[in-house]
Amino acid sequence: MLNKECLFNCESISFSYGKRKIFSQLSFCIKPKEFWVISGESGIGKTTLLKVITGEIKNTSGQIKRPQYFTEIPQGLGLCSGLSAYETIAAGSLQEIPWWQSLFCFPLKTMNKALEISQTLKIDHVIHNNVEQLSGGERQRVVMARSLMGKSQLFIVDEPISMLDESRAIESLLLLRDEVFRRDGALVCVLHQSHVISQFATHQLIMTSESENGWVLK
Repeated sequence: MLNKECLFNCESISFSYGKRKIFSQLSFCIKPKEFWVISGESGIGKTTLLKVITGEIKNTSGQIKRPQYFTEIPQGLGLCSGLSAYETIAAGSLQEIPWWQSLFCFPLKTMNKALEISQTLKIDHVIHNNVEQLSGGERQRVVMARSLMGKSQLFIVDEPISMLDESRAIESLLLLRDEVFRRDGALVCVLHQSHVISQFATHQLIMTSESENGWVLK
């Protein structure tokens, strides 16, 4: 039976592309203040699992319970050209405010919150720059900031530090984790670096062809 205390819960889920099994009989429960890492070699099915978790693609079998609100940060970041970093971050509030309030500009309360979060993630110095003028690492932080504007507790992130050097990567993950945990939320991240995984993961789900079901839980 699915656990009501979990932010996300799945029971015996499987997924296949035609006859190719990606994973099977996978069950896990994500609770507040947990940092789940999904790892494994390239092409093994990590992003596919994220898409099943978010509901972008439907699991072949099993049950899934998702929260009403969750936030996804894809590899492609999903940035709109022509917007400033400030506007991009504020757009994360669209979960909470009526669409018409953002028709001409965002409410002052929203913009103040966007500024506060940009300061937390240490990107306030580029907040007025167009997103196309930002470095890859700055763009990743902008997207992190955008994700924190809504009311989500569950954050599903595909390779959040791929464009950051090691020191920036650790710093950004710390800031993101601390802010998510502060709101009693949880993170699910695809990560590759073993030293980063060991520092952050409370749970690790390894996608592997060496397991009969395609996964190992640590």
